Amino acid sequence: MAVENALEADHVDLIYPDTLATLKLAPGRFEFAGMNSVWLTEVTDPRAVKGLEAVGRYFDVPHAHRGYTNLFLFPFAMLSSTYGYSYSLQLFLPGQAPGVTHFSSRLLAGRTKVASDHPVVASLFSSTADLNRRIFDEDHRICRRISPAYDMEAKDRLFGPAEERLRRFQTTLAKMA
Repeated sequence: MAVENALEADHVDLIYPDTLATLKLAPGRFEFAGMNSVWLTEVTDPRAVKGLEAVGRYFDVPHAHRGYTNLFLFPFAMLSSTYGYSYSLQLFLPGQAPGVTHFSSRLLAGRTKVASDHPVVASLFSSTADLNRRIFDEDHRICRRISPAYDMEAKDRLFGPAEERLRRFQTTLAKMA
């Protein structure tokens, strides 16, 4: 469930109204490489874009996507970034008991032009760490609300256009079974 939640983008506005949704992410596009996938999208909130562009002078990330990137490395890893300023590496490892997932996250700094303790850079990393914790708390709350009776492997599941990554994930798992 935790991986499926991370693969599906339609829930952003509903589940993260005070965190990720404030970026006003565009629908974006999906790209696929074997079992891996990436969601590349734009930040459309003018205030957020202005702030992200302003801090850009402190970073040396010329090849980073100028928006939000979410890379899924099959089967259990995600790497997310906004503008390449920092990267959130998330691991979803299955537990011994059915329905149990061990989740870990690491926030990694993008390459900077100044020392990491520069006030602007330190403030950005601190606020990003706080934002990520809040997002993961929201993820945890919503995943706990899913009924244990929900059939994650149902053959008749319907997937919307924004759930192509999720559909491919389920198809790959079914082929492996």
